[in-house]
Amino acid sequence: MQITPRDIKEMQFNMKLRGYDPEEVKNFLDMVSSEFEKVVMENNNLKNKVQRLENELDDYRNKDEKLDKVLMSAQNFAENEKNRVEKEIEMKYKEANLNIQEMMQEAREKRSKLETEIEKLKYKKKRMIKEYENFLEKQNDFLQELKDDIEEKNLNKKENEEEITGEDKNYE
Repeated sequence: MQITPRDIKEMQFNMKLRGYDPEEVKNFLDMVSSEFEKVVMENNNLKNKVQRLENELDDYRNKDEKLDKVLMSAQNFAENEKNRVEKEIEMKYKEANLNIQEMMQEAREKRSKLETEIEKLKYKKKRMIKEYENFLEKQNDFLQELKDDIEEKNLNKKENEEEITGEDKNYE
């Protein structure tokens, strides 16, 4: 049962012989009633204050939860962004490596083609030198034959002249 200050003030006691002084009891009950009323008011004020503080605490908890969510969201975003950037860097790294490999392969192929071309040119050079040497040798042989022919003709001419001069001497 809940007692109110009014219940205390209006409380009636049965009278018995040799009982308490009714005036003292009434004064005491008024005093208790007054103090009880103060306690009830203070209790109500404290309940209101507790309610207000609980509401504020709930607001702070809500704000704290929101901040936690924002923080988690920011952390998730940062982690996702970090992962995305790492993947992008890894992809660009792989792409760069692939480009380097392709460039190296192209360079090797060009080098191989150039080496082949150099070998062909060296072969062509040797062949041309050999052909030129053969040509010079043939020309030299031809010149030697001409020289020999000229010498032979000169010799024949000299012999003919000697024969002619020898015959002339015989006729004389």
